[in-house]
Amino acid sequence: MSQAPGQVGGGEQRNHHSLGELLEMAGRFQQFPVDAVDYASVATSPESTRGAVSFGLRLFSYAGSPVAVLQRAAAPRYGTSTARLEILSPAAGVAATLIAEVHKLMVRRSVLRGQVLTLGGSDFEPGVGGITFQRRPALTADDIVLPAGLPDRLHRHIAGVARHRERLHAAGQHLKRGLLLYGPPGTGKTHTVRYLLGALPELTVVLLSGPSIQFVSDAARTARVPQPALVVLEDCDLVAESRDSCQPS
Repeated sequence: MSQAPGQVGGGEQRNHHSLGELLEMAGRFQQFPVDAVDYASVATSPESTRGAVSFGLRLFSYAGSPVAVLQRAAAPRYGTSTARLEILSPAAGVAATLIAEVHKLMVRRSVLRGQVLTLGGSDFEPGVGGITFQRRPALTADDIVLPAGLPDRLHRHIAGVARHRERLHAAGQHLKRGLLLYGPPGTGKTHTVRYLLGALPELTVVLLSGPSIQFVSDAARTARVPQPALVVLEDCDLVAESRDSCQPS
């Protein structure tokens, strides 16, 4: 479907214009000439990276119509907090159809699927600034000390919903479940979570702890894409503490 990308030159100025504006100005003033494609190294797991187009223009045919697609990486300092595709086509409906297909492929082939992730803040604006891949813990049941049968109950509660999601959907049941581990420090809450993450490699996991607790809404949105998924809030009492600290004295 897609040909190799080309590049739009023009230095930093190109980041302030839409694809339509770039094409118009290039035709009138030759301010944005053809140039080399920009690539960035992006993580695909804790141990691997891949080169991805950070600014490039693709010209190809889709559904029998010519299409121009400008691909941009996130650039918070220029006001774009997420990666973007800008599409131009002379045929009505082609851009919307192409975007829908790209979205389906993004969900199906997401590098987030089956990974353990953490969220970090942005240096330029409020909200999430990036996703970091973490190594999945490799603990076994022998590495934790819990009452007999409890590890199996925890495993069944978390993994059972994911493994029987089709039957639950068919029965009209929702799939959202929660599990609260509580107790004083040193009772093994974090250790138990680490065991569960290692025992359930099929789950995508978003870990939030400390200041990243503020991104709980973003974590939930992220987890909805590469399902089945699990959101872990470590020291979740900080959610209520943060809310209280915002109240007037």
